[in-house]
Parts: sequence; structure tokens; C-alpha cells
Amino acid sequence: MSGQFIYKSLAVEQWALVVFMPDESLETFMTNIFLLNTITISMILFSFAIIFIAIRRFFNTGKIKTKLDIPLIIDRRKIMVFTSVLITSLYLGYWLGLALHFSGEFLINFELLFSGGAVLICLFWGYLEYKKYYHNSIQARKSPINSNRGAFRMITMYVLSSTLVIAYLHSVALIPVAGLNWYYSQKVYPARLVQEHNELHKSALTRYPNSIRRFGMEPLEFMPVSVEWRTKLQLAKKNKPYLQPNDVSRYSKLVYTSEMSDWAERFLINKKLWPFEKKEYSTDAKNSNNTKNSNESKLIYNNFSLGYSVGMLLLYILLCIGWVKFNREILSLRLYGPPKYLRHLSLCIFKNNFEKTFKPCKKLQIDRLNIPEAENDFSLLLNQWSSEPTRVPDEYAQLFKLHSFSSKLSGIDISLPGLKILVSREENKLKVQLWGFESSFESEEKEKYLLNLINHYKSLQYAGELSRLILHEDFQLIKHQFLKESQIHSAEKECVQLVNAEYHAWADCFKDFNVLIPQEVKKSINLDFIQQEIATCDWLSFLNDELELTDKKADTSFDIRRWINLKESQKTCSEWDALSYILTKVEALYRFKWESCSEKEKLALYYLVTSKRINPANLQMLEQLALRGLIIVKLGRIHIVNRSFAQFVKNAEDQDTIKRLIEVGSLGHWHDYRMPITLLIIFVIVGIALTSGNSLYMIVASVMGVLGTIGSLTNSANLIRNNLRN
Repeated sequence: MSGQFIYKSLAVEQWALVVFMPDESLETFMTNIFLLNTITISMILFSFAIIFIAIRRFFNTGKIKTKLDIPLIIDRRKIMVFTSVLITSLYLGYWLGLALHFSGEFLINFELLFSGGAVLICLFWGYLEYKKYYHNSIQARKSPINSNRGAFRMITMYVLSSTLVIAYLHSVALIPVAGLNWYYSQKVYPARLVQEHNELHKSALTRYPNSIRRFGMEPLEFMPVSVEWRTKLQLAKKNKPYLQPNDVSRYSKLVYTSEMSDWAERFLINKKLWPFEKKEYSTDAKNSNNTKNSNESKLIYNNFSLGYSVGMLLLYILLCIGWVKFNREILSLRLYGPPKYLRHLSLCIFKNNFEKTFKPCKKLQIDRLNIPEAENDFSLLLNQWSSEPTRVPDEYAQLFKLHSFSSKLSGIDISLPGLKILVSREENKLKVQLWGFESSFESEEKEKYLLNLINHYKSLQYAGELSRLILHEDFQLIKHQFLKESQIHSAEKECVQLVNAEYHAWADCFKDFNVLIPQEVKKSINLDFIQQEIATCDWLSFLNDELELTDKKADTSFDIRRWINLKESQKTCSEWDALSYILTKVEALYRFKWESCSEKEKLALYYLVTSKRINPANLQMLEQLALRGLIIVKLGRIHIVNRSFAQFVKNAEDQDTIKRLIEVGSLGHWHDYRMPITLLIIFVIVGIALTSGNSLYMIVASVMGVLGTIGSLTNSANLIRNNLRN
């Protein structure tokens, strides 16, 4: 049987005490310790993460930090990195202290001393980092807080948490040793005693048959065995007369390592007794707690090497430094961008003067509800004025005479049979109303004709020749025509869409119009939601006057974090009404800004809306988006400027266009994050290799089995999906 052994010389020079550990038992023992450490550390870090996520989800963390005097720059990422170093250092200190405690008869609990020392060292390092971050933050210069008080509260929280972890470790750390001790003391050792008893009994019958028959004594009495060992042999034979070494199962089989529920009850919560021998385990468990005082344990741990421990400690320090550096300089930069650059982006927001002063013209209106009853065909009137000007009403004749563009229009052989016009007098000026645009999108020439006509009348209004220009259609019509064209030509794979330049021109034309909305609609909208939209986007400041809102920032009680990460399933009815109201008012403006973006910028905005990360390495693109006011920096991350623009971006293009943008957009996310993710995987594998001992092969086999199962499930899902498509 393969295995490892250690020995110790005895008083008799020719004799030595040898302790042998089979590989099978050692691997199972190492696996149990590795799983105990890995699972408990993961559960502790997962619990911290869940607590922080829950606090961020249900409370305003900015207010909590300010109230507790904790710097705003101390975010969840920094806390989780520090927590991971603290917990792993605590575990390392505990196990090193336990090994030193087992190496001799010491009155000091080195495991408690080392783990407590590791916590203090980590807290000192964390305090230095805490002060550095706060000293370099904007908060320290603009609105300083009592950072020492906040540091004391965080240290208190970590000290209490570390105490609970140490207490838990103290209750479960010896369970793997207890299990191994149970196996050899309650299984292997009695079987060996029974075997030895049988061999001595057989030898005695062979050597002293007559004496045994004559005196009627126990055969074992004639063998040269001490009274103590004779008693142990007889007791073992009496309790387990048929037990032999071949009858003892392997340690891994008895421990049921593959049964996760049983394993967790034994090793994680110290609840479930060992199988088959519950009464014996209760006695053995008591003895196992004193294993360090036994001669065998002293022998096993006498080889505790100070140099080996120092080497492991130095290696761990290097791993911690690498882990912190990896988070700061690779992972964080690739996922979120440089912190100072994020501050630069936040300063670039809303720098465009046009966007700050944007306000739709009240004399240019879009009224979808109050369509005039009178119907005057525009093409008929224009042709009639061109041939017989005297037969055209005075208002129409005056309108057609206002600009030379009308003469050019009359000379073009294009008719818009569905376009209606109504001209009346208002304030000694002409009031023009247009509607019936549907037929104008039948061809590209008619579409351009209509666009030039509306722009011509806009210029007349700006010049003061018209009192009002009212359109009884809105930008939804163009969007509807675009979707209609896409659906009609999709089967022929010759999708005739409005090119970006034309769509941009239409948006530029319509964005200056003020969309009229009935007062009844305004009663059901969420005003706090709209105020938050306005607070992050100055383009919407004109809504303050229309809704008679005070010109101030959004209510501070508004849940900023919920607003930033708002999903469709979380929107209330009043928030949906508010989104619909905003999009009705500024959809043309949003389309104008959307069409002004390049394909990569559009893809970046689409990724932000769909909760995907964008590549922060393209600093110039992010700066351009920030200068246009299309993105904001909140809570240490880049977000879309507001929820209404996010809703627009989500539906701005059809799926075919989105797929094309993704194909053009630098081959997706994996190429941007491949290096940090690969380094992280290598880091985890190296950590497993260094901490799992001889159980690495078992763990690798398990991981490969899980990956194979996932691959099989994926192939099955793809097969079912393809069959359903066919």
C-alpha cells in the first residue's frame, strides 16, 4: 500500500516508532480540509456580498455613509477586496497556529493568537488604505467628514465579524482530524487487535496444546504478552469477534465525501454523527478534541517546520499583493475604467451650450388630436395658384408668395395627394396647419419634397411671417413608416430603410416642435420621476414650465439607485406614464442625438441600456458621449443619461440593425475582457493547486466532469432549439 510515513527513535537504539499514513486516507483528509476552507470562505464572502447588495437595493447607501462618517469613495468593490484578504489571512493564521500548537505541549492557543494577529495586521493595512482614499477624494475637499469616526465603526464591524469566524473555526477545525482519528481508532485499530488476538490464539494452541488442555486456561495466558495488551486483545475480541482488516472499508467510503448534505452536516456544522458507530463517535469526539495531547499527535506534528511556515506566509503575502494589484490595475480598469478618468467624464457632462439652452418653439406645434374638419388639398391649391392665382383664397396666395421656395415647389412635377393644409389669420399673421403625411412616404422624392416644405414653413415662422405652424402628425409617423418598410422588404432581404442622414434630417426638423398633450394625461404621471430625469439631463428643463414644477433638483428622497437600475418589470404605472410623456415630447430630439452617434457609440449606448459593460479602454469615445450629455457617472460606474433615453435606445433600431452593430463593434465583449478573465482563472487554479494538496487531481476531475455536463446540456438545448425552428 502506497503512502507516507514518519518515524521517531526510541530509547532502545535498534527500535523506532513508525507512523504510516496511506495515500487514500491522506488524500481524503486533505480534500476535507480543502473543501472546509474553500466552502466556508466562499460562504463568508458571499454573505458579505449579499448584505451589501441588499443594503444598496433597499437603502440609500450615500445617506448611510454620510450618517456614519464613511467616505463615499469606499464602495462595495474596495470593501469586498479588503474582506477577501482579511478572511483568507484569518484562515491562514488559524491553521498555522493550530499546526504550531500541535507541535508541542504549549499552554498558549497559537491558533487564536495567530488568527487574531492576522486580523489586526489586515485592519492596520486597511486603515492606511482608507485614509489614503479619503485624503485623495473630492469629498475631503468639498464636504469633509469625521473619517476617523467612520473608520472606528468599520473596524468594530470587522472585529466582531472576525470574532464570529474565529469562533466558528475553533468549533469545526478539528473535525477532519476527528474523522480520521475515528476511522483508525474505531475501525482499523480494533480490526488489527482482533487479527493479532487470533494469531496469538492460534500460535498458543500450536505451542502449548497439552498445557491448555491440562489446566483449562485461556490460550492467550501462555503467550509472553503484558497484562495491559492481553486485556486490550481480549476486549477487542469480545466486542468485535468477526472484524478483520479486510472487512474495514476505505476511509473515503465511510466519510461519504460525495454526499454533499451528509458531508456538510459533519464538517461544516458539526451536527451529523459518523456512520455505523454513533456511540463510539461520541466518545471519540471527546478524545479527538484532545488529540494534540496524545503521543501520536505529538509525533505527527513534531515535524512542524518553521522555515516551511515562513515560506508559506511569504508566498501568501505575495499572492495578496498580486490579488490587490490585479483588482486595482487590471480588473477594475477593464470593467469600470480609471477612477480619475471617471471623474473627468463627470466634469464633461452637460458642457454643450446648445443642449443647455435647448427649448422647443411654442409657435411650432404638433397636435395629434385636434385635426381640422376642413380639408384643402395642398397639391391642388398649389397647382391652382400656379395657373390661376386669382382663384386661390387670399391667405393661401399670400403664403405661396412669401418665399421663392414656393415657386420652385410649384415647378416640380411631384404631387402629394394626401397632404392637407389649412391657412387662417391669427394676430395679423398667417397660421398654417398641415396633416395627412402618409402618402408622402411612398417614394424618396415625395419624402424629400415634404421635408423641404416643412423646413420652409419653419423658416417662415422663425422669420416672423407666420404666427404658428401646426402639424397634426408627429415623429411616430416616420418611425411607423420605417418599421413598415423593414417588415415589407425583410422577406426579399432588400430592406429599404431610411438612411441615417435622412432620419437625422427628419429628427432635426421635428425636434423644435412643441408636442401638445391633453391635461388629463399629465395628471397620472410621476412628477418625482420626471424631476429626476430633468436633474440629470438639462435638455428636459423646459418640462419644468410645462408641468409647473419648481426649477430645482429632484427630491432627495428619490431612490437614485433604483432609478439608475430601473427595469421594465419594476416600473410603476405612473412611471410608465412619465416615460411615455417624456418620449412623446422629445422623441425627435432623442432621435437627433441617436443618429448623430457613430455605430460604435450606438453600440456602446445599447450595451449600457441592456445592463452590459462597455469597454472603458476607448476613452475618446466615452469622452464624446459625455460631452454630448448621453452618459453619466454614478456610483463609480458609467450609466445611460436617464431612463427615458434608455427606453428610446432600447427600441431605436430593429433586431437586424442591432446584430449588424454588434458584428461591427469590435467582435463583442470577450476580446476586451479576455486577458483579465484569463488571468483570474489562472490565479484561481494556482491558488487551488497550492492549497488543496494531494486532492488536486480529485478536484480537477470534478471540475472537468461539471464542465462536461454543462457542455452536454448546452448541446442538448441547441439541438432542441434547432428542431423547434425547423
